[in-house]
Amino acid sequence: MQKRTIQSQKFRLVAQRKQNRQIHQTPQFLVAQKENPTIALQTYKFVLKNMKKIGLAPITDPKTGIKIENTYTGAYAGGEGVTFKVTHKKQVFYLKLIRKYLGQNSPRAYQTIEKVLTRIGNKVGRYKVKLIRPHLIYTPKRVDAFMAILTDFYSKNQVIHLAEEGVNQKKYEINFKPECTTISRLMQKNGVVDVERHNMFFEKKTRTILLFDPS
Repeated sequence: MQKRTIQSQKFRLVAQRKQNRQIHQTPQFLVAQKENPTIALQTYKFVLKNMKKIGLAPITDPKTGIKIENTYTGAYAGGEGVTFKVTHKKQVFYLKLIRKYLGQNSPRAYQTIEKVLTRIGNKVGRYKVKLIRPHLIYTPKRVDAFMAILTDFYSKNQVIHLAEEGVNQKKYEINFKPECTTISRLMQKNGVVDVERHNMFFEKKTRTILLFDPS
């Protein structure tokens, strides 16, 4: 197994590769899961095996004690993927499964966004801008298989989803459009094409635009 660290300022992903399977994890997540280092992979397999059951009601993995609920973060409907709320002890995560061929550029996209945001001082116009960093990105062997992205979970009380269904159009154009447009164009210039308003939240408490799920 090969280990390689991708680094961008304070954000690091440790990459492990074995037989075309890749696991990217932050060092903090690795430390937090040291008591059971395979728990993320166990959860991934459990979700795939029980996906239809989870769609009907939350279920708990008897081996890990992790509770899985078919829902979404910040009122985000999930786009091309299947989304879950994952609860482990006192920690709550957002898990998105997406076909590998749609999200295979995610690890590099996260790194690029971090570099761009650092360069502009993490601010655009009236608001701070922050990337919702992944704790883990799991990329399986098969091209048509689901890859998994694990991030923090946000409730709809914490954030406003800036997609068309999440915010009034007039309110969006007045309060958010200039910043969202600037962010999207800036990311496109740097090769990250999927940072549009449907991939943005506004955190009310901190007045911060949050970017998530890039590719």
